[in-house]
Amino acid sequence: MAKTLENREALLECRDPVVHNALYTGNLVEVQRHFSGRSAVNLLIHAQSQDLRWTSHKWGVWSLTYEQEPTTPLHITASRGYLECLRHLLSRGARVDLAPGGQTALHAACAAGAADCARLLLAFGADPGAVSEGGCQPLHLCRSPGSSECARLLLRHGAPVNCASEEEGDTPLHVAARLGLPEHLRLFLSYGADLEARNAEGETPLLAACALPHSAQAAAPYYEVCKELVEAGARVNAADRDLQRPLHQACKQGNPRVVALLLAHGARVNVMSYSGNTALHNALQGAPYRLEHRPELAVRHLLNQGAVRVWPGALLK
Repeated sequence: MAKTLENREALLECRDPVVHNALYTGNLVEVQRHFSGRSAVNLLIHAQSQDLRWTSHKWGVWSLTYEQEPTTPLHITASRGYLECLRHLLSRGARVDLAPGGQTALHAACAAGAADCARLLLAFGADPGAVSEGGCQPLHLCRSPGSSECARLLLRHGAPVNCASEEEGDTPLHVAARLGLPEHLRLFLSYGADLEARNAEGETPLLAACALPHSAQAAAPYYEVCKELVEAGARVNAADRDLQRPLHQACKQGNPRVVALLLAHGARVNVMSYSGNTALHNALQGAPYRLEHRPELAVRHLLNQGAVRVWPGALLK
């Protein structure tokens, strides 16, 4: 059972730019000097977020400024891969699951793909199933090709492979499929990930893999992901809440290799979605925006498998 994060509490706030600079640059000597004891290691630091918001400092004058988000020295060093600085802070009593900004240092390390830092945090007792304020566990944040080792470490320490994010209902397998991460996907399947898990939109991981727009350069890893899922037994005709099937989505995104793969494994070529579209509809509608994918190949695959070219709904009464 995943644990929720610790409640926010009053922490000593640090606004000293010298201390901030030591943490953000990974200057071990300065970090050791400023954090020599155990009392001041759990500081609150306000860092600049990547999110913008409108703020008003004077009456009637509004400006876009970067949001400030609370963080700690542990989060800063973990998210930047400063292993020795992180080790020093932990040895001085830094609280490993402290989360004033809504996520733990382990979340931050996994999001950055910093496997050595994630390993150290887990060795100091970090909770691999901690749920962030956004409803995600660390496994959900392993979203880059370089984060597969972080995912492996989490699973070895008992992270639940079928955990669902609170808002989207995505499992780690959904995330890996949607982002075209075949190494992550194989890892999750080896730990028993549910092929037919449904998220809030009713998508299975195969549907998620087929639905996300991607460049022609990224077509190969997406094909590999879909191939792994299909060969593992994923249902090729599973529909989401709008009755969209993997074939509908693959045609919309113009990935002809995925279209051929789905058809070869029994995808129904003329089934309609809730809006009345067949796969051929989607392939033709998306073709002008996917020319680099060679959408004509997807159309050829559909026609070769018996896609209807005229249907009653296309004719005037």
